[in-house]
Amino acid sequence: AMILQAPVPICILEGTSYKFQIVNEKMGQMLGRTSDEILNRPLFEAMPELRENGLQEILRDVYSTGNSFVSEEQSFTLPRGNTLENFYITYIYEPIKDAEGKVASVMVVAHDVTQQVLSRKRIEEIVNERTKELAEANASLKNSDAELAQFAYIASHDLQEPLRKITTFGSMLEANLGDMNPKAKMYLERINNSASRMTNLIKDVLGYSQLAKGNDIFKKVDLNEMLKDVINDYE
Repeated sequence: AMILQAPVPICILEGTSYKFQIVNEKMGQMLGRTSDEILNRPLFEAMPELRENGLQEILRDVYSTGNSFVSEEQSFTLPRGNTLENFYITYIYEPIKDAEGKVASVMVVAHDVTQQVLSRKRIEEIVNERTKELAEANASLKNSDAELAQFAYIASHDLQEPLRKITTFGSMLEANLGDMNPKAKMYLERINNSASRMTNLIKDVLGYSQLAKGNDIFKKVDLNEMLKDVINDYE
């Protein structure tokens, strides 16, 4: 009575033919059979679709050793109406021994974990899809970084060329003019200083674009000097 009223699928298989001795309603629903269809019939005669699932070897071992068997989730194809559907089931084979200690029958307790397995598989598929997308995005980002570094190198080289001319012609102008009034000399110095700062800025842009290529190097700096540079930049 306890087995028949149990809230989980339970049945008892009797003898080495594994005849259904007791089958509760939950087990019948899981197997896709009514109790009347399988009761007092051998397991693999009543459920021929289970022959290829390795259950015969497991039951034979339980009978010969008297040891319980606890399964992991296992795939089964079971009838549902006029069709067959795939289910994932965990189950326990618990030997029942007679007074002499010999295995007389086996109690089967099962649990349908199909929804949990399908949900987990779906999550795994989503994770794999996201991992693949992330790998593709990472590869694309690496390509973009390489292109950006190449662009920065070319731009740095090309932008420094006119600045070198400004510096060169500024020096030539200063040499040709000889003695200059203080105001003109100040203007020329500012031109040379600005060209020099611009050259350094271009080199820094190139260096900044290459930071990811090597290990970060930290060093102490004088923030007062940095503040003076900032003030000069905003002058």
